[in-house]
Amino acid sequence: MKTSSAKAKGRRACQEFQQLILRWFPDLSERDVRVTASGSTGEDLQLSQAASKAFPYAVEVKNQERLNIWQSLLQTNQHSRKLGLEPLLAFRRNRSDLYVALRAEHFLALVGVVDTALSGQKSSERSSPDRSQEDLKGRFYGFSDDEE
Repeated sequence: MKTSSAKAKGRRACQEFQQLILRWFPDLSERDVRVTASGSTGEDLQLSQAASKAFPYAVEVKNQERLNIWQSLLQTNQHSRKLGLEPLLAFRRNRSDLYVALRAEHFLALVGVVDTALSGQKSSERSSPDRSQEDLKGRFYGFSDDEE
């Protein structure tokens, strides 16, 4: 595959993930979630301050038939540390869905936040290993335990 074709393929995956973010976070615009130029250093989606608050992830996107997951996660972690955001790797190959890799602890905290929100329980009524659920709930749903 020519370099220009590979870059275009990667850019399409970035644009697809950008559109997913904009669909799920309707208060954000394309100016808030920008696809960076191919070959530039840093994350693949550049987030404005408002976008980082709503979607606190450093996003690396890969569109490859054979993905070295560990190398990709290392790259994602390096970008996230610089930005102070949670690492998120989005990946796909030809004719497949787009998938996301997150740290397991973070993923389970998200599931706990959603479960808590849907069940109507206060997080204080649940056993929680730390304040991460409350912090995530405030970031993602715009409410705290005091407002429930």
